[in-house]
Amino acid sequence: MLRQRLLWRLRNRLIVTYVFIGVIPAVLLVVMTGLQLTSSLGQFANFVVTSDINAELKNLETANLTVAHSIANHLGRKDTNKSILQAICKLRPRSTLPRSLCLV
Repeated sequence: MLRQRLLWRLRNRLIVTYVFIGVIPAVLLVVMTGLQLTSSLGQFANFVVTSDINAELKNLETANLTVAHSIANHLGRKDTNKSILQAICKLRPRSTLPRSLCLV
């Protein structure tokens, strides 16, 4: 009876030791891999959003420069008809927001 009781304690200790040696490191690896994957996906999403915003800003800059140069050309030729200048501002790429021109 004493022997069975001592062996039962030894068996429990071995089971706990095997759990600490085998199971816990595997769980830690899975958790660390999940955290790294989440971090990497967050950085990739940040990169994609930043790239889209920069592309939209470049499109807006190009459209604004085109309108500004057209207006400057008409003003340089002393062509200050308001309807012509407003028609120039209405010419825009489909992806940009509507603009308005205030002439004083």
